[in-house]
Amino acid sequence: MKTFVAALLLALIIAVSLSPSVEGRVVPVLGGGRRCPQQCIQLWDPVCGTDGSRYSNSCFLGIAMCLDPSGSLRRAPDHVCGLDGALM
Repeated sequence: MKTFVAALLLALIIAVSLSPSVEGRVVPVLGGGRRCPQQCIQLWDPVCGTDGSRYSNSCFLGIAMCLDPSGSLRRAPDHVCGLDGALM
């Protein structure tokens, strides 16, 4: 029984060490041939996009920028989506 548990634990450690990190996971975009990140860390550090949207953090904005077919989405100043404290 101890050998089985040890082998299972070793297999789990190897599987975790060989899996790509969250930042390394990508998803292909149809048509464009680009590969975009698929997941981000759930950290609240909001940023604004030039589309007027508020993104949870720069990683999520990066995914949106990658998936934007026009390629025009960029990070915008905080006042664009009210992150500077001003009323919109």
